[in-house]
Amino acid sequence: MDKSKRNHILADDNIGRLHWKLAVPAMVGMFVMALYNIVDTIFVGRFVGTNAIAGLTVAFPMQMIVMGFGIMNGIGSAALISISLGERNQDKANKIFHNSLLMALFLGLFFTITIQVFLDKVILLFGASPEVLPLTRQYLRIIMLGSTFQIAAMTGNNVIRAEGQAKIAMISMVSGAVLNIILDAVFILIFKMGVQGVAIGTVAAQIFQTIYQYIYFKSRKSSMLYKFCFREFNPQIVYNIVRIGVASFFRNIAGSLMMIIFNNVLRHYGGALALAAAGVMFRFLHFTFMPVVGIAQGMQPIVGYNFGAQRLDKVIKAWKISSIRASMISIFAFVIVMAFPHLIISIFTTDKELIELAAHGIRIMFAGSFVIGFQVVGATFFQAINKALPSFILSVSRQLLILIPLLLVLPRYMGLNGAWLAHPISDYLSALITIYFLGKQIKQMKIAATQ
Repeated sequence: MDKSKRNHILADDNIGRLHWKLAVPAMVGMFVMALYNIVDTIFVGRFVGTNAIAGLTVAFPMQMIVMGFGIMNGIGSAALISISLGERNQDKANKIFHNSLLMALFLGLFFTITIQVFLDKVILLFGASPEVLPLTRQYLRIIMLGSTFQIAAMTGNNVIRAEGQAKIAMISMVSGAVLNIILDAVFILIFKMGVQGVAIGTVAAQIFQTIYQYIYFKSRKSSMLYKFCFREFNPQIVYNIVRIGVASFFRNIAGSLMMIIFNNVLRHYGGALALAAAGVMFRFLHFTFMPVVGIAQGMQPIVGYNFGAQRLDKVIKAWKISSIRASMISIFAFVIVMAFPHLIISIFTTDKELIELAAHGIRIMFAGSFVIGFQVVGATFFQAINKALPSFILSVSRQLLILIPLLLVLPRYMGLNGAWLAHPISDYLSALITIYFLGKQIKQMKIAATQ
């Protein structure tokens, strides 16, 4: 599909049908990406042990930090590219893309080198108990070698979706996830490599995704000009990418900080068993709400393009449709968890004590999950229309402003139940903040659309 045809669809197609065209591939891709995290945990829990799950839980905050930079780069550049395409400015879109590639390289090398130097200090900071520290070290040392490829792959997927090529992004994500699952089975079941095998499989999948995207960008299917040249570096463009993507970055950083505090609380009140329970619960949470992220990602290029073209009625309609669809997924996940908590946890482990603890905790943690879809779409909406401050506030309010203080207070009075309960309380309060900001913005757009 050539550039003019793709831009025509983004501008003029039926919004509901267009959203499905972009959101379904994104949902499938995110769903499968989350699935390989689930499979990682199943393999580790059933064939390596409970302490290995705890080890991966301790490593997760560091992975979230790297993901945060990848998402910042990807969403920031994708939002600016969508708006540039809406303005019919292909040269500007290309320059944004070039700088996003340079950022991916720099950030990836920074994490790869830094973590190898300070590995043990990082692990202890993240809440590792003595029995899980060696396993965390084995996993994290390898996984961080793939930082450059992880950030590049996340950036590439967002840019591809910004072009309107959601199916290509889906294929990239699904193929990488399937490869990861296959390699998990090979390295754990055949070569008995434990958590090291899981890490090697993940890095190999990230490398594969990066190569696949490179082939796509060099083909005629992409409207982007793939050019990797340090002379293309533009501080103003980098600043704009960061300004828009920083909300997603801080959401992940806040999530990482929350996990560090959460891990230390769990270690204090429940030891390695509680860490393992949290690992299972968070991976299921990640799995169930990745389709919500796909809904938001499908909305972003529609909103960005039409905002750039000043078609505000279509911007509002895209937001409404996305909010309804994301909320339906959130409500479905809520019902499943409330009805079948023991069945869900037993997929990951046969440890009866772990099943009981995690099943109890997941019901409390998911008590506010039905509002998450609305909140995620709201934060993405403000990124898509180049409103950095509201997006930043919405992205960090749940974890940084609400959840972390609750984690520091409630467990002192309620033990582990306080740690679980902090999550639904933060879900409800952040949803109220989202309603406030969206109400103001939508009202302004409706007025502007009638003028």
